[in-house]
Amino acid sequence: MGSFSQITFADYPVFLYWNIGEYINKKIAQSEWGDSVVTELAKFIQAHEPEIKGFSDKNIWRMKQFYETYKSLPKLSPAVRESNNDLSNTFKDSYVFEFLNLQDPYSESDLQRGLQCLIAFELKADKFSPDHLGQLNFYLEALDRDVKKPNENPKIGVLLCKDKDSEVVEYA
Repeated sequence: MGSFSQITFADYPVFLYWNIGEYINKKIAQSEWGDSVVTELAKFIQAHEPEIKGFSDKNIWRMKQFYETYKSLPKLSPAVRESNNDLSNTFKDSYVFEFLNLQDPYSESDLQRGLQCLIAFELKADKFSPDHLGQLNFYLEALDRDVKKPNENPKIGVLLCKDKDSEVVEYA
């Protein structure tokens, strides 16, 4: 077995786990490897590359299971192989916490202690539509009626969309 220290996927763990899972899946399916080889592989990595963490036999089996579970999804496989690490533009709009009436500067713990409320996140893979707010409000009403405790503040809804028309958002 070769050295794993040459692997340069440190910034792309999903890609690395996917590839390891795929490799092990194929080796076992082709009867080139038995189940015990995964345990031996984990021991080899721990003995020869002790600074590399996360490669126990259980984790390697999970990598294989990850690959087997999601390999048939047509959009996931190409997305994993894209391994785009630039998340700087993922959230383009700044967060506005004015409604919490916190004094500047405030810390994350100030935000968490004062919040004490349920938060619903609605993720949309398409452009913003006013209908999305209606759906989010439906969820928020259900939280208020069925989940909210008496000591909790009013709920908060967060809608994240792939794209938006600023004017439509303002009207909505």
